[in-house]
Amino acid sequence: LEHSKRYAEALDYCDRALAEDPGYVYAVSYRGKLLLLLGRYDEALSQYDRALELDPGNRTAVYHRELVLSKIEKRRRGGRAGGWPPFGRAGRPA
Repeated sequence: LEHSKRYAEALDYCDRALAEDPGYVYAVSYRGKLLLLLGRYDEALSQYDRALELDPGNRTAVYHRELVLSKIEKRRRGGRAGGWPPFGRAGRPA
């Protein structure tokens, strides 16, 4: 479902899995990824925090949590990545 960009439908499957087993760390982490893809960063962050409560050594959750934090920071700065020089990928303005 993710590859066909049916994120809302995939979220429903995660929710069903979590209704059966709230401690299913893969579903919690995957739910975070889907929320990240939907641009729902605050919700995604809470899912990664939950995944890390369940499995503190989950490197995938750590990586994606950092990615979400960078997206939140970028949004806070008004879409600019910040820093100097103010260029993004391939030397284009950020």
